[in-house]
Amino acid sequence: MKRKDILDAALAEFSTHDYHRASINSIIERSNTSKGTFYHYFAGKEALYLELIKLASQEKLKYMKATDRTLDTTNDVSVFEMMKKQMEGAFRFGMAHPKLAKFAVMVANETNGRIREAAQSVVGSSVSDYLEQMIDREIASGRIRDDVPKEFILEIFGYMMTHFNDFMAHGDITISPTNEETIKKYIGYYLDFMEHGLGTAKNQWYKP
Repeated sequence: MKRKDILDAALAEFSTHDYHRASINSIIERSNTSKGTFYHYFAGKEALYLELIKLASQEKLKYMKATDRTLDTTNDVSVFEMMKKQMEGAFRFGMAHPKLAKFAVMVANETNGRIREAAQSVVGSSVSDYLEQMIDREIASGRIRDDVPKEFILEIFGYMMTHFNDFMAHGDITISPTNEETIKKYIGYYLDFMEHGLGTAKNQWYKP
């Protein structure tokens, strides 16, 4: 029970503060435990943070698989269609689990490089490996251009996937059930832009 209390308190703390500013003392106070109890369950702040990431990732994956069975059958789905499924699933997950969704945004925006790498090791490389496999397939099929370095494409995909909420917030669109239709439209615009861009001319703005 005390372990769960600490995890619940940590979720609240890490959802409103980045890793550096999050306080163990605040977590202990929020969970109504003692330092001795805290260190009985967790070696320190980093161990607690990484455990919370693991639990949040497991909960999100379980939710998304339960609500969209097609996530396991992707051979005939383009990377953009899969991104649409993932983004809409993430929106539904955020509505069902707002605290976990807020925490996930904080993790995605963490600026501490060492902590980001540690977090990635917990989540595993399976997501990035899966994305890279899909990008390879799309390039081979001609659905994604092959004159841009794959590393650049992967960075763009990763960045846009993790910053959609920031994009919406910049436009003063609140992530809430009342804005569901607007959010779905914006997901469509967002992905359409990624796939097709805005310009129609074949200008080459870089020299290979």
